[in-house]
Amino acid sequence: MGLVLATALLIPAAVNLAGQRRPPVVPIGVIDDRPGDQRTGATELTKLRFTVVGRRDPAEVPYGIRVEMLTAPGLDPNLTPPKVADGIGLVTVRSNSTAAQVRQDAWILIGRGYRGVLFDSWTTLRQNEDALAAAAAFADVVTRNSALFAPLRQSARAVGIDAQTSDIFARFVESDEAMLLVAANLTDSAQRVTLKFASDTPEAIWQNMELGGAVNFVAGPEGPIYSRTFTAHDVVVLMIRKQYK
Repeated sequence: MGLVLATALLIPAAVNLAGQRRPPVVPIGVIDDRPGDQRTGATELTKLRFTVVGRRDPAEVPYGIRVEMLTAPGLDPNLTPPKVADGIGLVTVRSNSTAAQVRQDAWILIGRGYRGVLFDSWTTLRQNEDALAAAAAFADVVTRNSALFAPLRQSARAVGIDAQTSDIFARFVESDEAMLLVAANLTDSAQRVTLKFASDTPEAIWQNMELGGAVNFVAGPEGPIYSRTFTAHDVVVLMIRKQYK
């Protein structure tokens, strides 16, 4: 996982007044709940591709979490830290959380239109190697492709599901430049599912954001369809740039 999106789909980062390109920052990080003298340094967190860190702070109303930017090469050190109220979702990590559950919870937040993700908490992640690997892999995909992810917002595009079941999550988010489909199996059992899209949805070529490679939908009688066997808590994240519709 964590492959960079193919060059054909990349969206340029904004150019600042000095003419230097700076990537937009998508707030992806952890809530570091350890005491001040035990807090993890920015270097360790940025190596895992996190861009922010959250701190417990009762003065931060209403969520009690203060978000701080992490500094890294190429990032603007003067960025204003976001707030949880700005649309940052929380992924609760437990001692028994599986990598699949952590990965799924994070991507579903993106599919719901959240603008960032905090994993809660850093202490629990450090004690769960598989969960930490999943959180870092998710952060890597989003951070490496931040110019694509930063402008994404909730979409009015509907996704039909052949079985009409609440066990499958499937939603679009989009920007002026791109569309992203997040689809997930919310159950502990494998499911064969066919997703149905409106006729104006492009059939090809969608990019698998985690694994790389192209995915093509199939023409159906009322619009494109996409059939897939989802393993337990499996997720697929597909992106297309609108100019290639």
